[in-house]
Amino acid sequence: MEFAKYKPTAGFKFSVDGIHKCPVRTPCVAIYCRNPDGEYYQNTPKTDEIHLVSALDWNSPAESPRFNDGFYTYKNVAFEPNMHIIVDIQTIIFGKTKKQYKIKNVGWTIVPVFDKRQYVKSGIYQMPLFKGKISTELVEALKEEDPWDFITDLLKRRKIKLYKPCSVIVRLLDS
Repeated sequence: MEFAKYKPTAGFKFSVDGIHKCPVRTPCVAIYCRNPDGEYYQNTPKTDEIHLVSALDWNSPAESPRFNDGFYTYKNVAFEPNMHIIVDIQTIIFGKTKKQYKIKNVGWTIVPVFDKRQYVKSGIYQMPLFKGKISTELVEALKEEDPWDFITDLLKRRKIKLYKPCSVIVRLLDS
């Protein structure tokens, strides 16, 4: 639903609410950031623009964990026609002691933020989860053209793979 064109001073809100049919049974977290900038995925990662989703709802099913973190509001972010949010799902595998653990990348997805007419694509979305870690090259390429068209082309050419059936539940809202 469209109400008014995007205003950077009001911004937009984003939330990762859960993972449906999660491919791993260990507790997961989500890390997300907007792209462009995508600075977390550069050769020298910057972490000041990333957001961690870790408030797991322990009453949710292990195969479809929910998160209670809620919305983060992006304010004073200029309109970029190809802007999207990169959501990175990771899990922690614990060893024999507290100091022994390994962070393992599970998968990633993207959520386009704007349409071409400068409206926020407000809604609740069930986004596919792609296997592995998103590459720096892909992060850069997604800045240059419509991100979802680019992802669709990669899927057709079998350059990226989906977890089936698995999805990340997100909300995007114009402030």
